[in-house]
Amino acid sequence: MGQATGRMKKSSLGERIDFHFEMDFDFFESPIPFDVAVLSHCSWYFKQPEDLLKYFKKIRGLAKQLCFAEWDLDFTCLSQRSHFCAVSILALHSNFVKSEGNIQNLFHKTQILQLLQQTNFEVVKQLTVDATFLQDGQWEKDYANSIRAEFIKSPNMIQTLITGYYELMNTSNGKEKSFNSFVVCAK
Repeated sequence: MGQATGRMKKSSLGERIDFHFEMDFDFFESPIPFDVAVLSHCSWYFKQPEDLLKYFKKIRGLAKQLCFAEWDLDFTCLSQRSHFCAVSILALHSNFVKSEGNIQNLFHKTQILQLLQQTNFEVVKQLTVDATFLQDGQWEKDYANSIRAEFIKSPNMIQTLITGYYELMNTSNGKEKSFNSFVVCAK
């Protein structure tokens, strides 16, 4: 994060960008609206759709536009299946083993669009960005493999489901790719 924000601050737009880290968003206020609020690859941190909806409502009052990006669960090639299985395992882990990990819930892009609609955002642009070269899929696969034993505490049905995900995730040719990202701009 430090490298990314440093690079942005040095850009031609750097003087016009504000970063607000480690603050309680529920209490954040601004006397003037922001031109754009950016949420990038963070929706899966929210445990419940209502929590993300609450953020969208708050942003609606703070910014003229929202730019949103997240991993696209609609994988386009078999080499992305491992990433899908890994994040599914991690989401189930958060809900059945009570983890505070980064992945609490998986939101599909249709759910994001519905939540934006509920907060009166009008989608003006949608696109898919190739992110297959990023290492996140491998990182999440490695983490999912590291927590496998913790599922012993989950119900038998979940253990059976998880076993299937682990088999699919780990029977690859070693050329796993990360998901693409979907991007939505809304006013």
